[in-house]
Amino acid sequence: MFDKIKQFVNEYINPGLSLHNGYLEVSSFNPENGNLYVVLKGSCQGCAASKNTLYDQIAVCLTEEFSFIKSIVDLTDHEKGVNPFFKREQNE
Repeated sequence: MFDKIKQFVNEYINPGLSLHNGYLEVSSFNPENGNLYVVLKGSCQGCAASKNTLYDQIAVCLTEEFSFIKSIVDLTDHEKGVNPFFKREQNE
């Protein structure tokens, strides 16, 4: 089941994210609670639109494809993003 999720992400999710030089890495899946743990990489790490992309698009796609996924947990350290596609506003 974990390998099928990773394959789906690599075939259907990551090609779209690669248009912005980013990708999604699937870290783990907990079948007991249905949590899928992911990390956004490349230009998705630290991108101001990453939360919307992950929860409004990617999560919907994954939960429709895999009914046993109950929630997506973002493990990304967005503060360490080197080259985010959309930069966050800096408070001065």
